[in-house]
Amino acid sequence: MDNSTFVTRFVNGDDGTTLHTLTLTPRRDRRAVVVQKQALGFVSLGDWGDATGGLSATAKTLKSTLAARPWSAATQFIALIGDNFYENGVSNWDDPQFEDTFESHMDFGYDLPWYAVLGNHDYRQDALAQVIRTRINPSGRWQMPGRYFSPPIFHS
Repeated sequence: MDNSTFVTRFVNGDDGTTLHTLTLTPRRDRRAVVVQKQALGFVSLGDWGDATGGLSATAKTLKSTLAARPWSAATQFIALIGDNFYENGVSNWDDPQFEDTFESHMDFGYDLPWYAVLGNHDYRQDALAQVIRTRINPSGRWQMPGRYFSPPIFHS
């Protein structure tokens, strides 16, 4: 597989154990110029923030998937793509849901940043609290420097 092939793996299902792989290889255009020669490896997780639902199974599956797959060595960050806290977001930067949902379930021992964006459920209370948490603890795993941002990984 060359660096123009896009591979994504999905972990889903109510029990968080179904793994799907999608591989896309674009048609070669002779005029195309390869700009990026390095692979960008990341994991994305959305609609995950329900501490009362299947979060434990999802976290366990994500952890074992990262540990068991050879591609995990290339993982540079984890993208949390919204609905980080069900049902109604968080009330402030120190809301117990940060501990109950994120810190207690999503610490796998990897030294990776977790870049989060907001989903519709996150706007139901204080959406900016997720940004403020990053500003209070800028070196923490939880990273949401603004409502709109480009992670530093894309600036190197």
